[in-house]
Amino acid sequence: MTDLTREEFAVAVHSTISSVHHLYKEVGRLYVALRDALQAEPVPFVAIGGFPAKVSRDGSRTIARSFFGQLFEPSLIDDLSQEDEEMEDDEEEEIDEESTPKKGGKTPVQLSGRLLAVKLKLHDPKREKFEPHLQYAVIGDWTVGPKHDPIRADDWLARYMLRRIIAAFDLDRPDQPTVTRAVVKKSRSRQKAVDRRVSFRVLKSGAPVPLFDLSSLESIDRVAQRIQGIWSGE
Repeated sequence: MTDLTREEFAVAVHSTISSVHHLYKEVGRLYVALRDALQAEPVPFVAIGGFPAKVSRDGSRTIARSFFGQLFEPSLIDDLSQEDEEMEDDEEEEIDEESTPKKGGKTPVQLSGRLLAVKLKLHDPKREKFEPHLQYAVIGDWTVGPKHDPIRADDWLARYMLRRIIAAFDLDRPDQPTVTRAVVKKSRSRQKAVDRRVSFRVLKSGAPVPLFDLSSLESIDRVAQRIQGIWSGE
């Protein structure tokens, strides 16, 4: 039982929803500003998959997550206008494992080189005292299965699986291969029963940045330059 009145309950619900929407709206703006800064020279990046923080246009929908994050790669094209709308939140499209790579936004990907992982951690249910912060790192050394066999040229990854990689990425974990829930599409020489989960290593990382410090475009630009610097080895 509660002593809360009908009017107090209504006010509490309204206040909670408004506060949550405002928080994630600001997080979405921060994400967009950081993504735009990462698309700038001298090392322009393009987002290839993950959990983008979106700003609701009409205020009717808010995606509440404990984290948001994206995987980036250096842009090899002049057009950096790829939109995140290709990757709807909480939807995973299954791709036929025996299908061949297709053209378009949902083309399967091959993990052969380095990728840039950027993650906004807003909440950790296991830690009472937790400060929201930004993590970033260069990841690579991709392997498959419990024996960490090198990924082969005929091992493809469905694009939605990139979300499972960014979900597993966390600099709070020990410096060892990170096993993800992402699985490569089996080549015809592999058996179905084989463990095909993808693992990676953190090759280089920067110090986490408290979100409280990212209060201006100038501060976001400085962080973007630091991120570009670790990619370039500066």
